[in-house]
Amino acid sequence: MVQDYARNQLLGVCHKLLILKEAKLDTDFCEVIGFVIGAQGRSHIVSKLLEDLVRLKRGEASVHQIFLDSDTSDRSVHRAIQHSNWMGLIHETSESMVKIAKDIHKEFFKKSGNLNAVSRKGLKHFIGEEDFGYFIDSLVDISIFNSFGIRELFLREIDQLVKEVDITHYKYPKQFERLSEVFELNEVQKNLLYFYYLSETIEPLEDFIRRTSLDYRERKKASLAFSKILKISHSKIKKELRSNSKLCQAMLLEIDENDISLSDHICDFLQNDDEDSDIFSFFFEKADVSNSLAVENHRLKKEEVDAFKFLLKCSKGSNHLLYGAPGTGKTEFTKSIGRKLGVDVYMIKTHDSDSGDMLKEKRSALMAAKSMLSKNSILVIDEAEEILGSGSSAFYKDKSDHKAWLNTYLEDHSINIVWITNDMTMHPSTKRRFDLAVCFESFSRKQRVSALKNIQASANLELFSQDELEVIAKDYSLDPGALNLSFQKMGALADERVNKKNIIYTLLNSQMKLLKGREVSEKPLETFYNPNFVNTSLEESEIIATVKRFYEEGDSIRNLCVLFQGVPGTGKTEYAKYISEALEKNMNVKRASDILSSMWGGTEKQIAEMFSAAERDGDILFLDECDSLFKPRGNAEYSWMVSETNELLTQMERFKGVLICATNFVENIDRAAMRRFHLKIKFDDLKANALPQVFETFYNKFNGGVISKEDLSSLKLLKGLNPGDFKAVYNAIVFTKGITNKEIISRLKDEISYKVKRSPMGLMGV
Repeated sequence: MVQDYARNQLLGVCHKLLILKEAKLDTDFCEVIGFVIGAQGRSHIVSKLLEDLVRLKRGEASVHQIFLDSDTSDRSVHRAIQHSNWMGLIHETSESMVKIAKDIHKEFFKKSGNLNAVSRKGLKHFIGEEDFGYFIDSLVDISIFNSFGIRELFLREIDQLVKEVDITHYKYPKQFERLSEVFELNEVQKNLLYFYYLSETIEPLEDFIRRTSLDYRERKKASLAFSKILKISHSKIKKELRSNSKLCQAMLLEIDENDISLSDHICDFLQNDDEDSDIFSFFFEKADVSNSLAVENHRLKKEEVDAFKFLLKCSKGSNHLLYGAPGTGKTEFTKSIGRKLGVDVYMIKTHDSDSGDMLKEKRSALMAAKSMLSKNSILVIDEAEEILGSGSSAFYKDKSDHKAWLNTYLEDHSINIVWITNDMTMHPSTKRRFDLAVCFESFSRKQRVSALKNIQASANLELFSQDELEVIAKDYSLDPGALNLSFQKMGALADERVNKKNIIYTLLNSQMKLLKGREVSEKPLETFYNPNFVNTSLEESEIIATVKRFYEEGDSIRNLCVLFQGVPGTGKTEYAKYISEALEKNMNVKRASDILSSMWGGTEKQIAEMFSAAERDGDILFLDECDSLFKPRGNAEYSWMVSETNELLTQMERFKGVLICATNFVENIDRAAMRRFHLKIKFDDLKANALPQVFETFYNKFNGGVISKEDLSSLKLLKGLNPGDFKAVYNAIVFTKGITNKEIISRLKDEISYKVKRSPMGLMGV
């Protein structure tokens, strides 16, 4: 139950409601009255009512004029009396109280046994608030009851209390006073906020006011209700309950369409049993900067770092925006800069995992920071997408109100704030209000190697050599945040019996699957692979030579775009791997599933990042199943389909490097995209003269690679074979013993029969 200081304010509210005759005498209101008047007052009123009931039962005149006639035979009267705990009156030292109990027993419960058997002299009669409410409410339902009489009885009891207590000056709890100081609330705002707090913590208060005409929950009625309850002018109340008022903008109160309520996190703070709880630690937590990297180890330009430090030291309030891919060191940089300048770095503390509630907590903390944080500190707003209006949450139903608040806040605070976001789709008017915006791009392979060396050293590990770290940087395209997690776990593990190296590989692999949604790296070139097995429209040596010349003489042309087209199994993907290995280049493999996103604009963002990463690392970019992305714009059903294709075409033109695309359905590619490919190479089925070598390479383990003239003739009669067919049959028979060449050829024939016949599609007219 709320502490005693709440009773004074409720006393004033009930006093006004009784005078105005606004309250209905139901269980909830009577329970609140019972709380306000206390145990002694409840016992006093119960004894008066019981005394009158006895008088009426005996045909005597009512003393308090609460009952209108003498019909006390109604069984509901007996039920009502049972809620009064009347037997407790026999415990009282007052003879008049004891007499009332004996009279009730005699007149209404003659057959209920010996009353003296329960007597314990000297104890006080007690009726709880809930029973008091039920008792009065049950009497109200009886036709002989005079509600005006009980109102007068209540009013006389409360009048006496009002004379004893100054209800115009409330003593608020320490938490509430501190909250009011932090948000600089005036008396009207304090009255409103505290009343909403009481309604959250005293359930009957909310219930009984809902049944009156004073519904303070409904926005349109609230100002009128409070003007009566608190005796404050209607206009002042209305002003403080607008969406742009301090109570609402600081998220102390929430306005949801037409309803007004106290924010959950504010209620949690006020209900804290520890009155010495620190409001600062409720909103903020200090970041540990002792182990942060030196500022110089971050990948920012020197002039950006210098500007950052200058603004933090010299400005009276500043807004800095750090944006870019997750895990690129944005949060770590704020700790480094705080350590460099010797200032405290604070993060906003959130207590709820629900995104909507977290947003409310952050907004309250931002408003509190204006009076709580010193100028020699940095406030970091991590994951600021939603509050900056660049996220996907539907929390702020009135976006214009939130944008207006945000833009005003960015201009009028006097603290140093660093806003961190992975998403830059915020309103231009918000973007314009940042003093400095720095982009953190994903790490290149070279930068990952450097980061891995620092990470391994900071974890006190010496597990991987320089060469091994370079392989990790190549295979695991993770940002330092994810890489660091795996190494730090092993650094903290004291058990030397475990193979830490293998565990780190396992952890890195899990991170890749979780964050990238794919295997750690592409499979190596097939053991059976031989570039002579492919049947291409351009000589293999010329393809390699062309790509090699681009890297040697690339200044004259920005990029080299190559298209591999042909039916499945003709070796397109393996040939792309062969080119990358022959030229000692890493191949960045992407498929439609890696790029397509369900979020609006997400695919375009992934496309841009794909090209950016390949260019940054100097990789050959291999786009498999490219027909899923190069959709003909003339057939597009939706605008986003056109947008995705446009983005691909734009990035192709801007890309500085080698792009190889592969497709099984060249006819499904947009014609404008076809024009952008410098080389269009068709992969066909194997030529007859290549079949013996391919057969011997794949099936050497079964019959020593020897094939008879008869079997060779049968093999050459098969039309439409490609390397993929040989591989499929090999995988099917790899564990079969004693299989003959004739059986293998029969299986190859079956493999051909499974293919769907397709009409050939050339490149004429493209």
